[in-house]
Amino acid sequence: MLWGVEKWHDFFVSEVGASAALAGLLFVATSMNLPRIVGARYLVALAGQTLMILTGALCISSLALFPDVDSPSVRWAMAAAALLAWLIVTLLLGTLRLLPPPLRSLHRFASAIILSQCATLPVLVAAFIGAVGGTLSPDAIAFGVILALVASLYSAWVLLVEILR
Repeated sequence: MLWGVEKWHDFFVSEVGASAALAGLLFVATSMNLPRIVGARYLVALAGQTLMILTGALCISSLALFPDVDSPSVRWAMAAAALLAWLIVTLLLGTLRLLPPPLRSLHRFASAIILSQCATLPVLVAAFIGAVGGTLSPDAIAFGVILALVASLYSAWVLLVEILR
């Protein structure tokens, strides 16, 4: 049942560093545009979502580095971290109704929902399969973490550059 943690060690060490660095850059991006972000509640929610996605990736990658990653307690901790990230990100989607009318389009809603769910659901599903006794797939966990980082980069770009247009 051991998922070959030694094969994935370097990958997850890199992902811990990348997610922590991106979280720091997110703080820089939000501080540079703080008046604009605070002035629009949906941008505050986007910053919160992005930070939660990065925190989820950081926690999952850190837990994947535990020596006994196949133990039920580590598997349930992964599932709990993934569930918390997904839940907060999904709840923050409710702020999309606060978008100003020119931005409130089906395209914006769909892209925000797809992006947030792609960033959180793969890890959530893989972690829960592992937690209930299935095979914990490092491939699925890794894929989910990569999607989370890509989604976070996109959101950070919006918070740093796109809001200045």
